[in-house]
Amino acid sequence: MRRTIGVTIVAALAGLLAGVSAYGDMGDYQEAPMLTEMVKAGTLPPVEERVSEEPLVREVLGEIGRYGGTLRRWGPDAVDGWIQLNYYRGLGDAGGFGFIIPYDLAGYLNDGLHFGGLDPLYAKEYQFNDDFTELTIWHRRGIKWSDGHPLTADDIVWSMNEVGNDVNIHPNGTWWSRSGGEPIKVEKIDDHTVKYISAIPNPDLTLNVSGPWAVYPRHYAEQFHPKFNSDSTYEQFRNNTELRFMDDPGAMPQIGPWVVTELDPVEGAFATRNPYYPVVDTAGNQLPYIDNVRIRVLADQQVAALSVIQGQIDVQGRNMQGFQNYQVMKENEAQGDYQVLIWKGGAFQGYLKLFFEPSDENLKKLMYQVDFRRALSLAIDRDEINEALYFGLAQASGTMVGRDSPFYDSRMEAYAKFDPDQAKRMFAQLGLEDADGDGILQYPNGDNVVIVIDTPTDRFVNTPLAEMVVRQWRDAGIDAILNAVKRSVIFEKMRAYDTQVVMHWGPSLQVSLPWVFRSGGYNPDSQTLGTRYDNPSPEFLAAWELEQELISSTDPETFSRLTKDLWIMEAEEVTSWIAITSDFPVIVIRHNRIGNLPDVATAQKMEYSAYPDQFYIKYEVE
Repeated sequence: MRRTIGVTIVAALAGLLAGVSAYGDMGDYQEAPMLTEMVKAGTLPPVEERVSEEPLVREVLGEIGRYGGTLRRWGPDAVDGWIQLNYYRGLGDAGGFGFIIPYDLAGYLNDGLHFGGLDPLYAKEYQFNDDFTELTIWHRRGIKWSDGHPLTADDIVWSMNEVGNDVNIHPNGTWWSRSGGEPIKVEKIDDHTVKYISAIPNPDLTLNVSGPWAVYPRHYAEQFHPKFNSDSTYEQFRNNTELRFMDDPGAMPQIGPWVVTELDPVEGAFATRNPYYPVVDTAGNQLPYIDNVRIRVLADQQVAALSVIQGQIDVQGRNMQGFQNYQVMKENEAQGDYQVLIWKGGAFQGYLKLFFEPSDENLKKLMYQVDFRRALSLAIDRDEINEALYFGLAQASGTMVGRDSPFYDSRMEAYAKFDPDQAKRMFAQLGLEDADGDGILQYPNGDNVVIVIDTPTDRFVNTPLAEMVVRQWRDAGIDAILNAVKRSVIFEKMRAYDTQVVMHWGPSLQVSLPWVFRSGGYNPDSQTLGTRYDNPSPEFLAAWELEQELISSTDPETFSRLTKDLWIMEAEEVTSWIAITSDFPVIVIRHNRIGNLPDVATAQKMEYSAYPDQFYIKYEVE
């Protein structure tokens, strides 16, 4: 069946955070005054030629907004500012991911609507074949990149073939370019139509191909690709910051609401509206309403809280994790002319990512022992962490599945209870003992059992969480070492397969189903950074087989059952992650001058889930 984006799918998802109505001819369009001046000056085409022939029509969350103003935000550094604006970078509708996040996950699954969710920003219709191995997508006619260059099937095909499936760029592929462990093939039907071909039945194939990671502007990116430019190298292409517009903001054509034009290590990031953004509201006004986005660099959450209290932040959920400054910000709402909102539903949590093949050969052997991984989990006092860092508002948990999820099962808590004595017994059974009485366990060869936990310094909540895990593991006899560095350093270590454990804190993967199952999470030749295994353990291979069965499932009931089975296996076998907390509420700051930002929404992607292109500024402040 051929499905129209914005009618068949989105209209059926009643109760979603935001709706999308049908595309089509709406007659006259309106635009921001700053763009009208450019049209009058002859530097920009009329709005009717810019929004595409078939724009997406956004049903706003509150009321039709007004044009103008600058949205004020903050980040710990310029790179974080870029990351925030990168949510708007490409083809993603509300921050990159094509998956529209529901409140009612159970109903969403039971209705089978998780099969075939597609980003509506640039695609208008799609159709699967009978066995879900072929997907045809029809794109909106007349859609353009931010520089006015047409976005066509050539961009789609080039990105998949020359980037996603080029082994010189991605030796193990990428999650969005592979399905069932094999490259996804793409064929151009015409300028506006492409067909994707999967090696296995994959009803979620739309999610592989619908995000900003999957499409580059060929006319711009080709100049950096060594296949088309002999002066370039594959290493340069992989590391080319211009493609990420870090060194040359604004050079990389975009398709999101705003385009980054400034990126300064001291001042932060600045973005201005994309004149070719192919989205309008129900009154025919081209979005976004807000002209610009300014992201200031602030030193830490304390400085950020002061800026909030002084009324200098408009909308902020990102980097507000943790409740350290909640009370003082709440007490000063009237003074700062803002509100502190609490959003749940994202099942935010802290968790440790385990890497099975570190360079330390002794640790490598241990990581493949399921009882060692279980003992590490039992040595963590989750209740202490919850009370100390989250004021008891989170759930101590052995799984990244939230308690109210249809996938939750009490068996997922098998190794979540704090039991240091049992952990020590399990360590001893593995041949580890404190031979010299210093409290640290040794291998049979006399070397200390050392684990390095890498944690990103630009995620403020990670470091105190990692510090507590380090202390608790040391109490159990593990010589745990905290390595707090920038995320970019951790990514490089992961690419070099030089990591042991990484501390993460973020949205639960189970809420963002089904895109988590991208035929790569348990792939022995995984495209995921730092998880390629030379000799996968039996439980890891079992998870891989179950994941493959799940991906190909076309029956909603089977999909849900297999998903729960996979999460139970993950928790009982501790195959990749050690979960610590879940169901953590998220703080979102909303200045009273901001319209169309709801009081309550999903915390999965914080404010990005609320479609920032339809935010508007009610009044200016000094």
